[in-house]
Amino acid sequence: MVKIRKVAAVAAVLGGLLAGPAYAQSVEFSKEKFSEDKQGLKEALRELKAGDAEYQADPARYALALPHYLAAQQFNPDNAELNIKLGDCYLHSGTKAQALSYLQRAQKLDPSADPRTHYLLARALHLSAKWAEALKEY
Repeated sequence: MVKIRKVAAVAAVLGGLLAGPAYAQSVEFSKEKFSEDKQGLKEALRELKAGDAEYQADPARYALALPHYLAAQQFNPDNAELNIKLGDCYLHSGTKAQALSYLQRAQKLDPSADPRTHYLLARALHLSAKWAEALKEY
């Protein structure tokens, strides 16, 4: 009887751990992560750099940054910072609705990647008429 209780207790603890929230993890653009595709990494980093030059310009040139970021994202869709930048670019474009999926993905990958994540996600939710969800993010 004691063994059954111990097994049940262990099963309950393990079940709780396994059923807990599963968070994805942001993947950096690094040689360690992409050691098998050095050329692809090199091209993605070049696109990132070109996108950052447009994104960080004063004033920011979101429309010019977007194609560079999309090219880099094809190589590594699991980078939270890149998904935030893509979402921000789309929020400043004529196709604002496309921002939502990138910002949601960024938040799942790393909620603390950028202090603006919640605000940008709230704007995207707001523009998608998801009022209750937007309020939670603001």
